[in-house]
Amino acid sequence: MPVFFINEKLEKGKIIEITGEDAHHISKVLRYEVGDIIEISDGFFSSGEGKIEDIDYKKNVIKIKIIKEEIEKSTFPEITLFQGIPKGQKFDLIIQKNVEIGVKRIVPVFTKRSIPRFEEEKIKSKIERWNKIAKEAAKQCMRKDIPIVEMPLNFLQLLDRINLFDAFLIPWEDEKSMTLKDMMNKLKNNKARNIAVFIGPEGGFEEEEIIVCIKKGAIPLTLGKRILRTETAGFVVNAVLMYELSDLGG
Repeated sequence: MPVFFINEKLEKGKIIEITGEDAHHISKVLRYEVGDIIEISDGFFSSGEGKIEDIDYKKNVIKIKIIKEEIEKSTFPEITLFQGIPKGQKFDLIIQKNVEIGVKRIVPVFTKRSIPRFEEEKIKSKIERWNKIAKEAAKQCMRKDIPIVEMPLNFLQLLDRINLFDAFLIPWEDEKSMTLKDMMNKLKNNKARNIAVFIGPEGGFEEEEIIVCIKKGAIPLTLGKRILRTETAGFVVNAVLMYELSDLGG
């Protein structure tokens, strides 16, 4: 059953309205009728079921009565992806696939080798688009929450965030000793619950960026002999994290 996100608090017995694309999808694509049950979520902590009370086809409005409401339990670890902004449409794919595997938050970062530079108005439109992609990906994989794509950070702003996590990991091609496998064992032993992964743009990181991050507490690690694309690296690391530490492995 598809999940539909409601922009208000869920309370059993409450009547809510669904409009726009979701209403069209429910009535015209899925062809639900009055009396049918749909799954709903507020995109954060609550989910449940709603019964269709009325469908106004002319105005494209569907009235739903909430018949079941429950609080979602948080899954751990919570993973935040800090992503060096790549060229073109690659960031769309990065958002989509990382949302599907369970990443909690995605933060674009301007590094020294980031090629795209956006004007303020363009950033606002991109954030809106990226969050829409995150929402659609959450629907597709039937997540009950909608991961957030934050406003882009510059490198100095990123440094202020490193100490907020139990572990801040940076895959880096010049790291030789700390492997992803070794890191998994450390995270398990330390019962890390709040983990960040920082992926560089197409050109990778400059060495001075890595040095500064290490001084702030970040941990560089190697992913082995192969050099992964920026759109692949985060997905690989986060998939392993979710498998080893959370619910992806069943």
